[in-house]
Amino acid sequence: MHYPSTVAFQIPRPWPSRAKFMGKRYWPTLITIWHEDPMDFSKVEGGRSDDSCGWSSPLLRKGERAEWEKKAEYQYKELFAKRAAVAESKSYARVCYDVPDCYTAVYWLWRHFKHEHLKGKWYYRQPWQYGNRPSASELEAIMNLATNPVDNLQWAFKADAIYPPGERNAEHDDFLWFYFSVLRCYRRHHRPWYRHPRWHVHHWHIQFHPWQTLRRWLFTRCCRCGKRFAYGESPCTSSWNSERPGWFKGEKNVYHANCGDIRVGSGGPVAAE
Repeated sequence: MHYPSTVAFQIPRPWPSRAKFMGKRYWPTLITIWHEDPMDFSKVEGGRSDDSCGWSSPLLRKGERAEWEKKAEYQYKELFAKRAAVAESKSYARVCYDVPDCYTAVYWLWRHFKHEHLKGKWYYRQPWQYGNRPSASELEAIMNLATNPVDNLQWAFKADAIYPPGERNAEHDDFLWFYFSVLRCYRRHHRPWYRHPRWHVHHWHIQFHPWQTLRRWLFTRCCRCGKRFAYGESPCTSSWNSERPGWFKGEKNVYHANCGDIRVGSGGPVAAE
């Protein structure tokens, strides 16, 4: 389930907790600053349904995708020239180039994106689309994107899922998906720190934890037994879309853990009889 709230900053309190975590004292959070996404896609596209600010990576402007799709078609014929030539039954297909692995494809696409990124600069005079060298940090990003043991694009090559643009399967795993994945990573790598959505001050929601704890103890009551919660106790709820309580009002539809008719069995939490 997607949620438009993302933690932008956490400010710990100046004194540590008496309790220890993994043998060490820790500083509990005093203030949490949340970024509340407005989910306004009137000027951007290509993001998740809860990310119109481009938290994960910068989004495309409206109408920009069509231009990149044309460039993707050209890049497919450059990187997978042999596949394209075989599909068109060309006599010269045997001498055409075909990228051997995922890393090579990401590497040359990255250089293509860097050329597109820099060609509008007054100091850039490189006419060839691959005629620029990635920096050390860019090479690290390329290696991570192509070979990270946890999350990478290797499966697209192992499953032979690189289809020509426009020829999609049920999961839309074609070259366009691969192309835009690398593009998003390139833009995220080169995005200045001050342009990250966490600095959208007008989207901030500030959570002051001591007041939240005090308000819950003073005003919130269990919706099942009607009793108050202990100071610092975390309530349970089965509601996903509860309204935010007012300044001097308690939370609704919350209850004690013991009031939830839940017991722990040998196989995990099960409903009590």
